[in-house]
Amino acid sequence: MPLLYPKVKPNPLQKANLCSRLFFWWLNPLFKIGHKRKLEANDMYSVLPEDRSQHLGEELQGYWDQEVLRAQQDAREPSLTKAIIKCYGKSYLVWGMLTFLEEGTRVVQPIFLGKMVSYVENYDPSDSAALHEAYGYAAGLSACVLVWAVLHHLYFYHMQRVGMRLRVAVCRMIYSKALRLSRSAMGKTSTGQVVNLLSNDVNQFDQVMMFLHYLWVGPLQVVAVTALLWMEIGMSCLAGMAVLIILLLLQSCFAMSFSSLRSKTTALTDKRIRTMSEVVTGIRTIKMNAWEKSFIDRITRLRRKEISKILRSSYLRGMNLASFFAVSKIMIFVTFVANELLDNLITGSQVFVVVMLFEALRFSSTLFFPMAVEKVSEAVVSIQRIKNFLLLDEISQCYPHLPSDGKMIVDVQVFTASWEKASETPTLQGLSFSVRPGELLAVVGPVGAGKSSLLCAVLGELPPSQGQVSVHGRIAYVSQQPWVFPGTVRSNILFGKKYEVDRYEKVIKACALEEDLWLLGAEAIIEIGDGGTPLSEGQKARISLARAVYQDADIYLLDDPLSAVDAGVSRHLFEQCVRQALKEKITILVTHQLQYLKDASQILMLKDGKMVERGTYSEFLKSRADIFSLFEKGNEQSEPSPVPGAPTVISESLVQSLQSPRPSLKDAAPEDQEMAAHQAPLFLGFFRQEHWSGLPFPSPMHIENIQVTLPLEDHLEGKVGFKTYKNYFTAGADWLVIIFLILVNIAAQVAYVLQDWWLAFWANLQSDLYSGALVKEDEAVVFVLNWYLGVYSGLTVSTVLFGITKSLLIFYILVNSSQTVHNKMLETILRAPVLFFHRNPIGRILNRFSKDIGHMDDLLPLTFQDFIQAFLLVVGVVGVMVAAVPWTAIPVIPLGIIFFFLRRYFLETSQDVKRLECTTRSPVFSHLASSLQGLWTIRAYKAEQKFQELFDAHQDLHSEAWFLLLTMSRWLAVYLDVICAIFVTLVAFGALILAETCELLVVARGVSLPDEGSNVGPLHWEFRVSAIGPPGKSLIMPLTPGQVGLVLSLTLTLMGMFQWCVRQSAEVENMMISVERGIEYTDLEKEAPWELGYCPPPLWPPNGRISFFSVNLRYNSDSPLVLRNLEAFIYPRGKYGIVGRTGAGKSSLIAALFRLSEPEGDIYIDGILTTSIGLHDLRKKMSVALQEPVLFTGTMRENLDPFNEHTDNELWNALEEGSSEICNIQMNLDYEHADLEVQLKESIESLPAKMNTELAESGLNLSVGQKQLVCLARALLKKNQILIMDKATSYVDPRTDELIQKIICERFAQCTVLTIAHRLSTVISCEWIMVLDLGTDKECHRPYNLLRDKKSLFYKMVQQLGKAEAAVLTKREK
Repeated sequence: MPLLYPKVKPNPLQKANLCSRLFFWWLNPLFKIGHKRKLEANDMYSVLPEDRSQHLGEELQGYWDQEVLRAQQDAREPSLTKAIIKCYGKSYLVWGMLTFLEEGTRVVQPIFLGKMVSYVENYDPSDSAALHEAYGYAAGLSACVLVWAVLHHLYFYHMQRVGMRLRVAVCRMIYSKALRLSRSAMGKTSTGQVVNLLSNDVNQFDQVMMFLHYLWVGPLQVVAVTALLWMEIGMSCLAGMAVLIILLLLQSCFAMSFSSLRSKTTALTDKRIRTMSEVVTGIRTIKMNAWEKSFIDRITRLRRKEISKILRSSYLRGMNLASFFAVSKIMIFVTFVANELLDNLITGSQVFVVVMLFEALRFSSTLFFPMAVEKVSEAVVSIQRIKNFLLLDEISQCYPHLPSDGKMIVDVQVFTASWEKASETPTLQGLSFSVRPGELLAVVGPVGAGKSSLLCAVLGELPPSQGQVSVHGRIAYVSQQPWVFPGTVRSNILFGKKYEVDRYEKVIKACALEEDLWLLGAEAIIEIGDGGTPLSEGQKARISLARAVYQDADIYLLDDPLSAVDAGVSRHLFEQCVRQALKEKITILVTHQLQYLKDASQILMLKDGKMVERGTYSEFLKSRADIFSLFEKGNEQSEPSPVPGAPTVISESLVQSLQSPRPSLKDAAPEDQEMAAHQAPLFLGFFRQEHWSGLPFPSPMHIENIQVTLPLEDHLEGKVGFKTYKNYFTAGADWLVIIFLILVNIAAQVAYVLQDWWLAFWANLQSDLYSGALVKEDEAVVFVLNWYLGVYSGLTVSTVLFGITKSLLIFYILVNSSQTVHNKMLETILRAPVLFFHRNPIGRILNRFSKDIGHMDDLLPLTFQDFIQAFLLVVGVVGVMVAAVPWTAIPVIPLGIIFFFLRRYFLETSQDVKRLECTTRSPVFSHLASSLQGLWTIRAYKAEQKFQELFDAHQDLHSEAWFLLLTMSRWLAVYLDVICAIFVTLVAFGALILAETCELLVVARGVSLPDEGSNVGPLHWEFRVSAIGPPGKSLIMPLTPGQVGLVLSLTLTLMGMFQWCVRQSAEVENMMISVERGIEYTDLEKEAPWELGYCPPPLWPPNGRISFFSVNLRYNSDSPLVLRNLEAFIYPRGKYGIVGRTGAGKSSLIAALFRLSEPEGDIYIDGILTTSIGLHDLRKKMSVALQEPVLFTGTMRENLDPFNEHTDNELWNALEEGSSEICNIQMNLDYEHADLEVQLKESIESLPAKMNTELAESGLNLSVGQKQLVCLARALLKKNQILIMDKATSYVDPRTDELIQKIICERFAQCTVLTIAHRLSTVISCEWIMVLDLGTDKECHRPYNLLRDKKSLFYKMVQQLGKAEAAVLTKREK
């Protein structure tokens, strides 16, 4: 299969030389492009072959399969961790040696620094050998810094790449597993959980791989530093190391809390994203029922619980960061206090060696080690969750789908099966039948009889407990709820097959799609979005049928495809498609359209999962079984047999002889598709913009790939604006709190840098004590020592307290900001018009609510705190350096300028890449959601491999952006650290040169330096030197050991911190793109207000009179009118049936009534203008039941009454009213069927939790017909004066439909009822028939009058059904 995203830019890394790989020069051309213009997706380099999703996923899958087999043999649970270690362990360990070398160079640096300070302490102008040795130490220090810079980033680059590869591999395994999930397993998971696994759980691999090696490098480095400290200052070093060990033990305890909190947080995130997924999927139902507030409350409650866990995790992270900030200072302080208590004397050089050795532990032991502990504990939870998903039950091929060998057959013998293994009552019991080529088996029965389960059994989705199914031949399957995937109409029909013009045209004609494709435009170009937008249900059903017919399979399983279309199109599909196009095939048709049974070779009647009767149509007529009375309505509609009781099994020759010319679509009674028809130009314009101009049409043998060609979502460009930062911070706290946070940060940093400053004075004093220049017994010296230690203690305590306060406060503010942004996004999304959801795929919306919110919850607060800490540290360190030795400002100023421009140059490109990374994530989630919705269809067509390849293509596109993001980050870091290494070299050599020059200048001016044995301290002789200088002239001061040590130690601190600060600032700005994307969703176009100042009276509408005056409606400002100057009057308490041709405006009339799009003109309901009241005040007063049933995860009670507006008694009474007439409707939530027919109320009452019984995602544990009944009960429960039924009974059997209409007539006699239906028999009993055409009301009269008028449109529609059916309808009306 050709690549989904063809690449013209090969990855230059493949041909890069060693230097280019080390310093990332191969990225320079991309930075030049990014500097000139905004980067687009086609600017990115193609993913490396070894990083491709297919290669990585298959490799890890192989190790996982081996581990599962080995675990089965050893009777234990398989370990995903073992499979990961076997796959990536060796290469990971090899690259891990880099960090060992890297940290080794860090430990050596203090030794070189100590030697240099020692040279200054013992300066002898005549000793040239010592000078050369000092220069050697400076060169060694510079070399160590440079080597560290290269090794550090080489290590992190390879670790991040291993993390990326592991993440991609696991994502592929998750998707692959999702394609194999059994029906029972689907009930144990949800789309939201799988999206969460792919968005947040797998992210742990990117994080944990970077820090994992520090679990052993950290302790090893601690041992090495302890040994070096012991050599320098003896046992007093143990005091400082004790502080570190206590801290590490404390952080290990934190790890347990991290693990517990992570597992609780992910469970809540699963629920939130699952609910969000259901909201987006069922948005039309939610809006028409005015349930937005209910779902906002539900998701906000989940979010509040989730945030409470996240906040606790964040506080632990804050403590870790505070320890990183302060622990080295505490260790140094405790060590020197212990040294004083032990009366040990140390030199100034030893002071700074000790300081730098502790600083060497700063990153590896106090930052990376706790990060490793935290990430490992969280990764363990994620691995466990992923493993649990990978161990869910898979569909088992109970029998092989044998290739066609000329003996095609479907043979079912004594088949018994249950969806739930623990079920006592089987779903299907004792079924036996055979179907051969050329035969049509019609399967009928009431709702919940097991018809769809029978097809699942043939597909292999329902494993048998007894009996067997033999299937010889290739299967094509059409599901009851039609499924189309995002892509073109043509790609949906071809489904990976070759495009052959003649064959394609025949299929289009047979499936009555010619007129629809003409309305939609070029079918090769027009795009289908998530959920099939902008197609109607009938169009989706016919495209699904066309897909099956085009496959040219041997066996066709059709699950009630005729219910989604009206009677005229239904007849066309049956005659032209089922009877003619599939006449030589094995066809099993589940149907409620009983008028077609006479043409079936066999009829199989099911009830409660059992076969009531099987035979030909004539045999059924002879038997007159009691059960057949259920379908009496269907018999009335059927044409009588030419000879009563004669067999009517249709042979091939008879089929051919009976074929009548296909009726013209212009004369047929088409289904209601006007939304699609009139939205088509809008969507066509949307997708034809620049993306599709000049797209070639395929040749007659062109292969149309299964592909999603929707353009990537738009993204902003340039820097993240100040307004975004302001909105982000003020969302979490008031300005007073933010100002307090700023002051606390400044105070913490002042205390931090003053410690270093104070330490320099103390080091000079220690040098004098060591050299004997001062003695401890001197009272003045004791006073100075105590003064130094007192201030030092105060600064240390201040550093710790301020450090903890600022860390906890910033996490509190930013996590609250995340919660506020999420809640604003949620409310704005639910206030957006329906058109927004048509234009934006579900994956695009879920991406922002999962990945972007995840970044704002976890990564952004951590990165922000890290950046602020690093920035203030750099400012403080530079300030102290310049204050101590003003000459250091000379290299610092150009260094800062270079860093500023380098950062700006980097951000110009990296922000575009970050935005591309965010947008290329969305197709991954959209594809996953779409695949889960059409899982049975994908498996029936054996298209798993094709969809897997498509998922790989989406992953590879995302990997391109991700790989560029991590390599660009390393590009910046390497350049920053190399520049820093040059800076260290300049300072190191400059300090030696200045120390020597200043000493010589002082001697040249005749100033005597204190003798080695003299009693004069540095404070005294520094004063003397300044006093001797000539008045008005500055005197060059000699550098003290304390100054040299301070400058060099701060320079080395700056070495890592400067580049870390710049990188983290860039990372913050990149991360802020997630905030930017979130805030973008808080400023969407909104519907009209839900409530206005004027509210209608509580009992409004009292009568249900609806008036339309000059109503025009368009779905968008650019789209054509779908209602044109509509004038209509609905009488109070009238029962209206609404019919019309394609594009007539039937659903648009309902949309205008509910204000899904704002109409022009006036619509009055009982004298109140609908646009003068709030949307909720309007929509709550009308009940609606739609064709596509929408149920939500939760209890039955929550689905019936989301607002808790009714008591339990009221709910039970409503169910009793709805079920008293439908006594034969079976409904059970575990796919089981009781022996006796039960009422709707009784079936719920018999459940363990009754009304609180949990429904699976999208009502998965109900049949489609059952879901429609629940949705209808929900609509009836509202007991409004106006009831609207938009094809609400299309998936139930005719008898149930008739009973429902009877209930509505009886129970809602005082209400206004508007019914849109495919079956004309449904609306024939209405008091009034309204016929719409081209958005206007053409006819509105009593059915009897319309049927008498042969010129009326309704009369023509009825006549298209055939003489017999037209006669039946006419008779019923009379």
